[in-house]
Amino acid sequence: DTLTGGSGGDTYVVDHAADTIIETSTLASEIDTVVSSVNWTLAANLENLSLLGSADLVAGGNSLNNLLTGNSGANRLDGGAGADTMFGGAGNDTYVVDSAADVVYETASASSRVDAGGTDTVESSVSWTLGNFVENLLLGGSGNLGATGNALANTLRGNAGNNLLDGKAGIDVLDGGEGSDIYLIGLASDHPAAEIADGGTSGIDEVRFAATVASTLTLFAGDVGIERVVIGSGLGEVANSSGTGALNIDAALVGNALSIVGNAGANVLTGTAYADHIDGGAGADRLIGAGGSDTLIGGAGNDVYVTDASDSVIETSTLASEIDTIETSSSWTLGANLENLRLLGSANLAGTGNALNNVLTGNGGANLLDGGLGADTMFGGAGDDIYVVDNLADKVFETATASSPVDSGGSDTVRSSVSWTLGNFVENLVLEGSGNLGATGNALANTLRGNAGNNLLDGKAGIDVLDGGEGSDLYLIAAASDHPAAEIADSGTSGIDEVRFAATAASTLTLFAGDSGIERVVIGSGLGEVAASSGTVALNVDAALVGNSLSIVGNAGANVLTGTTNADTISGSGGADRLIGGGGNDRLIGGTGNDSLTGGAGADRFVLDQAPSATANRDLLTDFMPNSDTIELSLAVFRALGTIPGSLGANQFWSGAGVTRAHDADDRIIYNTTTGDLYYDADGSGSAAAVAIALVGVDAHPQLGHADFALIA
Repeated sequence: DTLTGGSGGDTYVVDHAADTIIETSTLASEIDTVVSSVNWTLAANLENLSLLGSADLVAGGNSLNNLLTGNSGANRLDGGAGADTMFGGAGNDTYVVDSAADVVYETASASSRVDAGGTDTVESSVSWTLGNFVENLLLGGSGNLGATGNALANTLRGNAGNNLLDGKAGIDVLDGGEGSDIYLIGLASDHPAAEIADGGTSGIDEVRFAATVASTLTLFAGDVGIERVVIGSGLGEVANSSGTGALNIDAALVGNALSIVGNAGANVLTGTAYADHIDGGAGADRLIGAGGSDTLIGGAGNDVYVTDASDSVIETSTLASEIDTIETSSSWTLGANLENLRLLGSANLAGTGNALNNVLTGNGGANLLDGGLGADTMFGGAGDDIYVVDNLADKVFETATASSPVDSGGSDTVRSSVSWTLGNFVENLVLEGSGNLGATGNALANTLRGNAGNNLLDGKAGIDVLDGGEGSDLYLIAAASDHPAAEIADSGTSGIDEVRFAATAASTLTLFAGDSGIERVVIGSGLGEVAASSGTVALNVDAALVGNSLSIVGNAGANVLTGTTNADTISGSGGADRLIGGGGNDRLIGGTGNDSLTGGAGADRFVLDQAPSATANRDLLTDFMPNSDTIELSLAVFRALGTIPGSLGANQFWSGAGVTRAHDADDRIIYNTTTGDLYYDADGSGSAAAVAIALVGVDAHPQLGHADFALIA
């Protein structure tokens, strides 16, 4: 049929594809309508088209602003040019739009809130947002277009251009296709499951998380084809990532490497199992590599990096106020501008600092913590930890916090290139290098080991193991109770190793058979190489069990000094001392004061080197054995004996029962065999009186001859 309407708002009913409609009126005020039960495309000057029945029909518009209304079938509505309005009705309808002014309704009327039914699709050559009850959107052409969904489970498919797809709520299917596409997620709840399935092989496809409230976007294993994730509000090709919202990304399940970029807020960014590039931007970020050889960039803010062994960390901020931390389950060395390191898990790991003031925290394993340069603080945690210190300002804690009173566990060691005192719950200390360093223990059973220098070792309380190694080492014992058993085992073969007894209360230091490698014992408070032995506290040393010869030196107090079974040299210094040589060929030097000298077994030498007076410096030689022991006389004190060391001349000695003075001018040493008194007479039979210098024997007094004496410088 041929239908001609003319002027007026005409309605044409057609039922055959060969029908022809002629509308001659061009007045915009006249609205002409075609009602069709067949596929139909509006000819010139016709505005509206309504499809009848339930067949799957196609309705096409023209260049006017058309109104196309579908039937209950699966219709394809294409308004063509112009600002068209389309109602699909029931059925799985397809809407073709080519103008941002087109309108699509999947309802019976524009005001209706009831879905007309079916699964409906918009095919658009312009950016488009799906209206109510429309499920799918396909972008056509190659332009850079946007596709926005609604609250339904949408399918949005891009074209060959750079598309922006925003599925909104619902579990959507998003495929940007070719080009560099952006998947915009305005709320974390808009992405409750895997939705992104980019099928393109070109471009850099990006997820852009633009939430305005603190939340975490989780990406899933089924989210495929994306290369980049950005927190940002910009909708263009470059994200505006200057926002400060605390937004997070968790991409751990994604099956390919990603570039993840945060904003200026405090972000938690979690990468994939592949080689990711994660940039936190400004803000206090937490960057988690999550497997693969990742590159983590923190930027400004107090950032935390969670790393694996193959990750790289770049911290660009040099501000001292920003504290950045590495958390890792692998051994790690801090790079530039990173302050803190925290080891995770229970593996035996090493943590190494840099030139900054680092905080290193161990895990449950046996850690090696080395702060490097700077004033570092180290927490070992559980396990047998080793701390390397090189700065007196370093701090070592074997507790969970600096103030905790609870031991973290393990047997722990400090290796130090500076003098060091062990803190609470740390057992061992090893000095490194060759400097003259000190090692001080605590109340535990410590092991202190020196280096090649002259070390000062002080085990404090507890039964310790002390080994100064090479060099002239000093073992300081500040209280007799600090040495309850054998502790000293000096392994060095060089130097003179010394025990220094520096107690401040009267007491006796006992040395044991297991105390080995020492050559000298001094009572004194000085901590340097020379003891300050001027104290007057009555301190005693008992070295009878020690297995080698010793030099033992007292202080100015009344000391009891007992030597070994070997050849010792024992000096009382000041005070009324009691010197006991024990076995061996000992040399006993009383020093100032009225001392008691007991040589014991062996050929002992009793030294008289103090200026005599009427009341002082008169020593008792308790067990002198003629022809075995020797009395040594100092020429610096007894000047009338001459100037050449050697033997006492026969003419210089006079003895006899009751003798108290010389009998001729040559006599200088006078011995009373009755009382045991030994005298020095500076002028022989001259007018000067003889002065008592010693008492030989206690109950019995031996017979002495000039050969029992020796002259020393």
